[in-house]
Amino acid sequence: FGPENINIDVPENGTYRIGVHAFNGRRADSNVTVRVYCGARSTVPDATFGPVLLHGPNRQSQNDFWRVADVTFVGNDCTIADLAENGQPNIGKAFEAEMAR
Repeated sequence: FGPENINIDVPENGTYRIGVHAFNGRRADSNVTVRVYCGARSTVPDATFGPVLLHGPNRQSQNDFWRVADVTFVGNDCTIADLAENGQPNIGKAFEAEMAR
C-alpha cells in the first residue's frame, strides 16, 4: 500500500521529527522508504532513508516504530539529521515511542 505523503507547505521555524509506525490490519510486515524534500519545487529528495523492514503486530510482539530523522527549518533553509544508531535504523516498539512523547 502507499505511497503516503505528508506535506508542510509553509513550515514554522523549528525541528520536526519523522517517524513511521508499522500498523496494518493484516498483521504483516512492511518495507518502508522515507524521502525528505525541502523546498516547494524540489523533485529530487534531499535525503532518502531505507528501505527498512518494520514488523507489524503479532502474538509475540508489539508493532515497530522507526525514528527516522529530525528536520530543522530556519527561514527557507532546512537541515536533516539521521536518527540511526551505530549505522542501524532507530527502531523501537510503538508503545515506547508513545511513552516518550
